[in-house]
Amino acid sequence: MADDATRTSTTSLEDDDDQRYLDDAAWARREDGYRQQIKALEEQHKTLKNAWSDIVRTNLLKVDELKRELETKRAKRDSVRDALQAARSTGAATHDRLVAELCSAKVEVAELNERRDRARKKLGEEARTLV
Repeated sequence: MADDATRTSTTSLEDDDDQRYLDDAAWARREDGYRQQIKALEEQHKTLKNAWSDIVRTNLLKVDELKRELETKRAKRDSVRDALQAARSTGAATHDRLVAELCSAKVEVAELNERRDRARKKLGEEARTLV
């Protein structure tokens, strides 16, 4: 009977060793799987980080480009506005000059009409004296 007990305890110990070996092997496989998953996730993180950096860089470049475009359009708008203001000023000055010349011409025409009328009257009086 002692032999049976020894055999049972030896078999039990061997089973425990086998089980522990299987557990260690399973754990090692799981650990290897976890390490591979971690490595894959780290690679994915690196890829995503690079992609995000590219997106941010592209967006910043687009923002800079839009700022330059806006500044160019503002400068053009200001230039056109200044040209229009200058044209308005020139137009107003021209208008004022033309109005002044028109008034002067009207006064001159009125004076000439008055002189003509006086000359006709004088001619009419001289014509009567001659008759």
